[in-house]
Amino acid sequence: MHLLLLLFALCLSPLALSLTLDQADSYHAAADVTYIIDSHNFQITDIIQQDRQLAWQTHNQPQINFGFSQATYWLKLPVYNQNPEIHDWALEIAYPLLDYVDVYVVDDQQQIIDESHQGDAVNTQPSTVKHPHIVVPLLIKKNQAVTIYIRVQSDGSTQVPITIWQWSHFSNHTVIEYLLQGLFYGMVLIMGVYNFMVWLSEKQPIYLNYLAYIVFFSLFQISLNGIGFFLLWPQQAWLNNFLPSVLLCLLLSSICYFIYEFFELKTQYPRIGNISKTLTTLFLFMTLVCAILPYYISILLASTMAIVCIIYVLFISSIMLKEKHVNARYFALAWLVFLSGAVLLTANKFALIPITLVSEYSLQFGAALEIMFLSLALADRMTNAQKEQVVAQENSLALALQVNTQSEQLFLVERENLRLEKQHRQELENLVTERTEKLQSALCELEEANSKLHTLSTRDALTALYNRYYFNEHFNAEYKRAQRDETNISLIMIDIDHFKKINDTYGHPAGDQCLIEMARCLENSVGRDQDIVCRLGGEEFVVILPSTNEKGALQVAQSIRQNVESLNVQWQKFNIQFTASLGITSERPKIGDEKHQDFMMNQADISLYRAKKLGRNRVCVFEHEVI
Repeated sequence: MHLLLLLFALCLSPLALSLTLDQADSYHAAADVTYIIDSHNFQITDIIQQDRQLAWQTHNQPQINFGFSQATYWLKLPVYNQNPEIHDWALEIAYPLLDYVDVYVVDDQQQIIDESHQGDAVNTQPSTVKHPHIVVPLLIKKNQAVTIYIRVQSDGSTQVPITIWQWSHFSNHTVIEYLLQGLFYGMVLIMGVYNFMVWLSEKQPIYLNYLAYIVFFSLFQISLNGIGFFLLWPQQAWLNNFLPSVLLCLLLSSICYFIYEFFELKTQYPRIGNISKTLTTLFLFMTLVCAILPYYISILLASTMAIVCIIYVLFISSIMLKEKHVNARYFALAWLVFLSGAVLLTANKFALIPITLVSEYSLQFGAALEIMFLSLALADRMTNAQKEQVVAQENSLALALQVNTQSEQLFLVERENLRLEKQHRQELENLVTERTEKLQSALCELEEANSKLHTLSTRDALTALYNRYYFNEHFNAEYKRAQRDETNISLIMIDIDHFKKINDTYGHPAGDQCLIEMARCLENSVGRDQDIVCRLGGEEFVVILPSTNEKGALQVAQSIRQNVESLNVQWQKFNIQFTASLGITSERPKIGDEKHQDFMMNQADISLYRAKKLGRNRVCVFEHEVI
């Protein structure tokens, strides 16, 4: 008979096996649940009538978790009670942040024998079990098969961790849960009061900041586990879609500012301190953003911010441990315990480890220990500060005694010195005045000599242009600047055509006068202060054009050629005219190039040679010719 009833129950749900209730205290139902996504706004009557036609899907994960989705889901759970003694059962959904949860119990005649409507967006029914989680009492008789349909919709994470309990064991479990919650919040309260009293005594902002962290964490925790909605704001359901993301951002902001104060980052590690202040400001800004955005968006943003904060905490812990900071061990231990609790809870939710009191409440245990260790760290920090203050006072006292002794000795010495000083003061003042005058005179002469020497070393004696020595130094610097700034640099090499003929015809003094006029012409032809004109030697000149490309250098060169061609040098009774040939090269050197600036001189020289070869009185660009 029992077997026939079981087979009948299985026929009611062709896509899923029945969850058989026997002697166990509780049953995790994820493996026996099938589901559909409701895109047609089904009612329970539609689900019952079309059950066999609906495409029920199996859920292959150890926990029922649809992630952040605003879709409506129908879950189906066939149940068969094989326990001959237990009729009273409890269906628990241990995720109180769901907005709408409708539970329907349907018998084998497809009649609804019980229903419940819960969720943090629904006013709690008078008959509903008073519990932070979503709990529905089930009356399933011996050898009775029922099908439980659950309709779930939420703006946040749609998690449906279903457990069916024997009612007596669920009551015991609830008592133990309340006891553990009381221990946790009692410990948190003690730590909060302790740090508040320390703040009243020491008046140091870090203790008030840590108290804010404790308050934000406690409020965030009670908003997650349903205690807040159950005890504090049962009539304000909208707070459940407002507080979690806002409190999480406030919590993250207080953590970053606590780190900033705890490790004294402003003075000890200013660069890391800037990161901490930036994150504190960012999380405060995200608090305002999350307060106005829809819940399903704000909780995603807040969760992302939490990942950023965890990475920053791990970064700070590793840095401070590496630096062997005196308070780093307590800080790292506190966060290690907290993150270990989070890992255990995650492993529990994904069925990687057995569900026990330790794994179920590992996050809260870890948080309690973290708060305790951070309080110890603050106490150790205060003790170290007091020790440093005592040592500083002792050192100050010893230094004061030493200064006292030395002051007495100095007084005796100064009294003797005063007598000698009065005797020799006038002589010393006269000597100092005489030596000062001589030194000032010598410095003036030296400065004048240095100025003349510098001019002689960098200027050409005949033309007063910069000489080749200055060119080598200046061009090297300009080339490196062009490499660093990745800008163009151009070089124009100029040679007077048939200059030997001028010397042979009119004499070397006439040639010198031509060189002088040529120098003035070149200086007048360049228009910028940074352009440098140098005489390389003989009738050869060069112009450095920083931040100038080939086109700009060509314009300057053509202007020089035309101005030289129009020169008319008066020498005695002769009018001497001459022309010049010009070679151009332009480059945009980059850092890492193996080329040296000498290759530009070679290119300019090649261009000048081509200008000479092509008939003189012209400008040639490297690899290009312009007439």
